[in-house]
Amino acid sequence: MIIGTFRERWRPHVRGRLALPRLQVRTTVNFQVDTGSDITLLHPPDLRQTDIRVEQLRGASGTAGIGGATDAFREPAILYFTDVDSITEYSYRLDIYIASPDAYNNDFPSLLGMDVLSCWYTECDPTNDMLRFTVRRTL
Repeated sequence: MIIGTFRERWRPHVRGRLALPRLQVRTTVNFQVDTGSDITLLHPPDLRQTDIRVEQLRGASGTAGIGGATDAFREPAILYFTDVDSITEYSYRLDIYIASPDAYNNDFPSLLGMDVLSCWYTECDPTNDMLRFTVRRTL
């Protein structure tokens, strides 16, 4: 079971490790859990901590959601989540999207979307400070 937390205004988050093999980058990300997103999206605050420059990114694409549209890049990635036992690790090989920084998304949290969340059974009870995920499968 993976344990998440609630941050400001009861926003659900889960910590994962992100590897971008082509760019030789590994970092930790506190993803905001977003059941309304089909994709996992890295936003500028987490992009800055990796020291990746936009010029290094390939696979120009775009993404749109309730918050609007943004330019993005599609990048092969591996996401790792650690079980509450601190031993078991779950890995997910998928393409993530990296938002191109702009004035609008400069402070947005990175989003964990349904591409990963559909692999988990989610229990979310903010009034009792409980957010946990039972892994059903990996990618």
